[in-house]
Amino acid sequence: MGQPESAPIDSKRTEQFKGVVDLIRSLMATRFYGSVEIKFEDGRVTIGRKTESIKF
Repeated sequence: MGQPESAPIDSKRTEQFKGVVDLIRSLMATRFYGSVEIKFEDGRVTIGRKTESIKF
């Protein structure tokens, strides 16, 4: 079994990916405690959800 062929990545998708990576970096820098959910539709990011938890 070979790897599936990937579709060419356009500039809008590249910008979306960079935005997601920037979000994750900022969460790491601020020592975020919680979860991040990213939903895709047709290979594009369509919904993002961030849930912050408080640790006692």
